[in-house]
Amino acid sequence: MPRPATYRELRSAAPDEQLTHGTATWWTRSQALLIGYSTASAGDELAVDDVDGEYAVLVLDGAQATIEHTTGSASVTEPAIAIVPPGASTVRVDATGTIIRVLAAATAPSLSARASNAADYTAPDTNVATFAAWPDPPDGHHPRVYPLSEHPLENGKLGRIFRCSTVMVNVLPEDDRPRDPMQLSPHHHDDFEQVSLQVHGDYVHHMRVPWTPDSSTWRDDDHRRCAAPAVVVIPPPARCHNSTEHEPVGRAHAPLADRRLRTAASRLLRTPRLGAQRRRVPHAPWLAGAVVSVRVVELLVMLA
Repeated sequence: MPRPATYRELRSAAPDEQLTHGTATWWTRSQALLIGYSTASAGDELAVDDVDGEYAVLVLDGAQATIEHTTGSASVTEPAIAIVPPGASTVRVDATGTIIRVLAAATAPSLSARASNAADYTAPDTNVATFAAWPDPPDGHHPRVYPLSEHPLENGKLGRIFRCSTVMVNVLPEDDRPRDPMQLSPHHHDDFEQVSLQVHGDYVHHMRVPWTPDSSTWRDDDHRRCAAPAVVVIPPPARCHNSTEHEPVGRAHAPLADRRLRTAASRLLRTPRLGAQRRRVPHAPWLAGAVVSVRVVELLVMLA
């Protein structure tokens, strides 16, 4: 049986960390993924150390930042995804906005312990396959920045895929049209989690555990409305799920944009080598044609 889904509306809880200039961070984890969602204020520094793997940083909502690492530094001056090398690093906030850090939980045990729901994973979820990293980048570790504006969508592609040795990110376009209720996509995953991160907009998350001959395993359907920002952890193996927007929220653009982040940990952002089935990712910016696992943790970042 899958574990129950976890729903966390971040604004309904106090932040897990508060910095000098006002940056507030909420840490939430799944079995494989760790998400640090920050309302970032200029002048603060988001520092991590003892991270045994690369991680991804999503910079949104007007935020600007400088990534600092012993291998070099890189500036982020527009909406972008950055990849940060293993070890100690700092994201210096240069302009106020939203900054989201996505790590494989196995690579950052001390950070994972900061998560508000860390106790939920004292006993591992055995339905989730074991994490294993992809190879290191061929030109060595250093901060990388991928502005979203420089990676337009290709016809016929679901989104824009970015990856590193621990994280894969698939960025979908913003869209101001509601989903067609006759064209939804209920689905399930055998051995990896899906984690949905709502950055803007209210969504209803629909969950179903299919019935088996053993009626003691039956569960009522769950239709849970979540107000952004929110994190929803959907465990495997047999939980059928789908998400729909609840209502437009009054922004000037994109009431229903989805950004799908996949991690080698989650959504933010696939877990490599979690299963035998594999496919090619021909448009990964720095590792074109790399063979990666399709059984991965999945992080959906929903922008309204």
